[in-house]
Amino acid sequence: MVYRKPFTPQQRRAAVREYEAFRSNVRELRKAFPPLSGTERASFRSYRDRVRAIGMALLKVDALVDVEELNAKTELARHAMAEYFRIKVLGK
Repeated sequence: MVYRKPFTPQQRRAAVREYEAFRSNVRELRKAFPPLSGTERASFRSYRDRVRAIGMALLKVDALVDVEELNAKTELARHAMAEYFRIKVLGK
């Protein structure tokens, strides 16, 4: 979802659902596809940190949430997840 100003309670609920889905995915990846090499660990750590950054952005009051920053962090988390899978599958 692309978030817009003003950041409404409906957008917050959608953002929290998306954040919870990311957190769930981090836990599942850790169990199902654990990082084994240093490159995989670094990539997984990057993904986990980007998901945490989304959570930190959502701690702000609705009026103070920077929607462009939230959109960018969400997109970066998606790319980090894809990068982890790429490294896990291709081994590089």
